[in-house]
Amino acid sequence: LWPEIRPVPLLIAPLPAGSGSFAGSTNPLSIPFGGEYWMYRWPFSQPPVKSYFARGSPAALTFSTTDREPLQMEARQQLEQSISIRCCGEIRLEIRNADVDWRAISLELILVDQVSPRAPFQDLGAAQVLSAPDAKDDPPRPVEETLRFPIPYAPMVGRFDLLKVVFHRRSRMDKSSRISIDRFVLVPPVGP
Repeated sequence: LWPEIRPVPLLIAPLPAGSGSFAGSTNPLSIPFGGEYWMYRWPFSQPPVKSYFARGSPAALTFSTTDREPLQMEARQQLEQSISIRCCGEIRLEIRNADVDWRAISLELILVDQVSPRAPFQDLGAAQVLSAPDAKDDPPRPVEETLRFPIPYAPMVGRFDLLKVVFHRRSRMDKSSRISIDRFVLVPPVGP
């Protein structure tokens, strides 16, 4: 599933690898989501080659398996260039939630360094979705929410060029989550 409007997440100025900020800036860097949503079934780790492609928002569209087996869902944002992990004190994930089963959903953020051999990654953990769409609307109107993922003190990667969001459901696992990603916000670390 591709977003309705595909913004190009191009970073204009190179981010210094050794610095802990965006070239001395204390302003967050916003990356609009322009990636892909992947839906697939175990034992696959990605959608099969001949999968159905569509443009739209998972907050408006829903998918399910025909045999009630669990459906895996990911959002993947490829970056034009690698970003030093020291650029950030935290990464915020701005979402729109239209899922009435929001209590059973959490989102996990993983930073991947595809340039390095074996593609090392840094798992920033999972954040529980806390926003509740208005269930009396049909379909439910999406509500905005921001999830926060702090960068660990000793990260496993030095840089990343892929932001991967894994959607976890604890109920109705045969359905896709009705949550769309608006943007990633890279917040510089606090302090010297």
